[in-house]
Amino acid sequence: MTFIYVQDEKQLKKWVDAIYLNHNSWDDYSYRLTFDATYVDSAGKPHALGQVKVAFLGVREGTLLLQGNTQKLSDAHYSLGQSQSYYETIRELPNAVGKRILNAMRDIVLDEARYKRVEDDEAFRVSLMRYLDMRKIESFRSILKGADINSSYAFAYSTEIGELFSLSVHPDSLPATNLHALIGRNGVGKTTLLANLAHAACTKPDELFLHPEYGRFDSEEPDSLFGNVVSVSYSAFDNFKVPTADGFERELLIPYDYIGLRLIKENRLKTRDELIDELISCLKVCLFSSRKEAWEQSLQILSHDPVFRRLPLAELADLNTEEEVERYRDVLSEMSTGHQIVLLSISRLVELVQDRTLVLYDEPECHLHPPLLASLIRAISNLLKQRNGVAIIATHSPVALQEVPQNCAWLIDRQEELRARPMDIETFGENVGYLTQRVFELEMRESSYYATIDEIVRRKNVRTIDDVVNALDGHLGGEGKAIAIALLTAKEHDLL
Repeated sequence: MTFIYVQDEKQLKKWVDAIYLNHNSWDDYSYRLTFDATYVDSAGKPHALGQVKVAFLGVREGTLLLQGNTQKLSDAHYSLGQSQSYYETIRELPNAVGKRILNAMRDIVLDEARYKRVEDDEAFRVSLMRYLDMRKIESFRSILKGADINSSYAFAYSTEIGELFSLSVHPDSLPATNLHALIGRNGVGKTTLLANLAHAACTKPDELFLHPEYGRFDSEEPDSLFGNVVSVSYSAFDNFKVPTADGFERELLIPYDYIGLRLIKENRLKTRDELIDELISCLKVCLFSSRKEAWEQSLQILSHDPVFRRLPLAELADLNTEEEVERYRDVLSEMSTGHQIVLLSISRLVELVQDRTLVLYDEPECHLHPPLLASLIRAISNLLKQRNGVAIIATHSPVALQEVPQNCAWLIDRQEELRARPMDIETFGENVGYLTQRVFELEMRESSYYATIDEIVRRKNVRTIDDVVNALDGHLGGEGKAIAIALLTAKEHDLL
């Protein structure tokens, strides 16, 4: 097994049956031990393994470990993959190649004796385990054994005035409980709430104590509740503060990723070309790793939309090299904005979601027509169920609400303080019109056709349903007539 230290993807060609380690600029308290690993098999096909941290006993801060090519790492070296997909991709390689890679990498998940040797090493504690805990290590070992790592978990979120909501996830539930919806009118504070959820999940306890406005998560879990946090928002007007945008590299409790239109560090919106570049890069990761099957399943769900069904996207799964993905740039560029956003969103989620990922999706209905929104919600829910993740979506769309069961739906409103109330009706598969009426009844009365009917009924000369219909020149549907009759009855009894 050959190790090649590279500095860009173009060098992934010369050697086969080789592990390419591309040094990542990430700095763990001056330790620079992070690499992006790719295995190129004997046929020249790349397999994106993901991030791995490599150290050796007694390594000094700032030491760059690998340069040039080497046939093996020394016995003093040790490594630890940083994600679920790293070990899944390695496990799925044929002909015991995965075990060869882990042995060559001096992996401490496979080699428990090596783990015992290095567990007190400073680099191991400070860098390799920065975002991991023993529960994660055990889940990685289970993955290598082919075991199911999905499990039930529950948590509550509280603000300064008390508990706002409590959620639970059960891997075998039907309908799925991995996706929860917060629904409410515009301006009630849903976007701010999602931003606070991200901060509460990612901020270390001693710092969180100084920011009560973020709220807090409570759980009976002995270790970190979430594995990582992913925020998704495609509104061009959002300017919420993300956990990594404080002007310096904050020390986060768990990793945070943002999916959307903003370039956070540059404080600007991405161009259309930059969004396509992001999609191409993401597809390369998904198609040449263990994420491929999840991506194909997600695309199959999205293909209920006629546009997705017509596009040759399924062909991507048959490609053998990353260069071939580039040939689809024109196809991807010609998609509508809504379809590009859906494909980028689900592809990035396939890339990032792992065991106990918390996904925070703000208004997924942005840019989407109702059937495509429903397909996106289903695809996300399916992915989360496979990966044991959980999503909280903030929405004002009853189409999104009808995709989740009652025990996963919360009505958000605000009087003096933000409140969350469990929905008092079953929401899964419920009629959109009925859900709209139950959630937005007051707003509808004040601003929709309801207000027009109410104004007509209040006229002194209007006494019957025919009077109402005539006042509208005959333009009144069945629901409108029912509303008019109810209002006329109230008027007759001096209740209007």
